[in-house]
Amino acid sequence: MLQKILQLGLIIGIMLVAGMILSPLLQAGESSLSVVAGEKGFATVKLNNEAPVRAVQFDLAGVKITQVRTTDRTKGFMTKFNEQNGKVILLSTAGDEISPGKGAVLEIACDKPGAAVVSGVKIVGE
Repeated sequence: MLQKILQLGLIIGIMLVAGMILSPLLQAGESSLSVVAGEKGFATVKLNNEAPVRAVQFDLAGVKITQVRTTDRTKGFMTKFNEQNGKVILLSTAGDEISPGKGAVLEIACDKPGAAVVSGVKIVGE
């Protein structure tokens, strides 16, 4: 199982670097993702999920991303982003899950946090 997750992480990383779009991922129950202006220079990505989530992918437009960091809900998860197209991926290579709940899952350093627009959201559950 761990080997398959690691392979998936490597494939996703390669696709992200190449700027390729991943095929649609499975939806994890009733989940929603939003982005709000956070502390100075950061946009906060919030996830509201009723079921465990293993990975999240989305596009962030209107900003130039310089850094992506996890929060307490996603400690130990891997993050990748593409500066050119704004694609962001959050996943666990150890098989961890984001427990059902509400709150921040990522903090994104960018040039205009209040202008961030999220689209193309894909959420992977069990």
